[in-house]
Amino acid sequence: MKYIDFINTGIKIDSITSAKPMDSNDPDSIIYVGSSVFWYDSKRGTCDAKSIWFDKISTLLLGKYSVNKSTSHYDLRKIFPMDCKSTRPVKIYKHEGILQRCSIPVRDKKGQLWDMQIILFLKDDSLIRVDFWEPM
Repeated sequence: MKYIDFINTGIKIDSITSAKPMDSNDPDSIIYVGSSVFWYDSKRGTCDAKSIWFDKISTLLLGKYSVNKSTSHYDLRKIFPMDCKSTRPVKIYKHEGILQRCSIPVRDKKGQLWDMQIILFLKDDSLIRVDFWEPM
């Protein structure tokens, strides 16, 4: 998304820190909203969500579907029946306990599969985090 579009959402930014880009595709800044992380590239004027936690952000649109911290595994199975039919346990660095996860592949408007996944994390059968993962 364009940075101006991010600002126009009205999301209150907690902090912006400088990043140390390893290559030309890495951001030059990281934006924090609660525990959520966005990569900001000032040269391109883009702001990409990397990890959304439902602490200060209440709702997230995934295509035509809206998810939030009340979204359960049952809800995800209805929305993404092939990809979230079951979950797998996962331990997250600096996070206590075991979470459950399922992931969905990303396709463009033409149906072409991208080398990207959206990973959904649940705790006590409630969605707590959504990551947008791309190989580096």
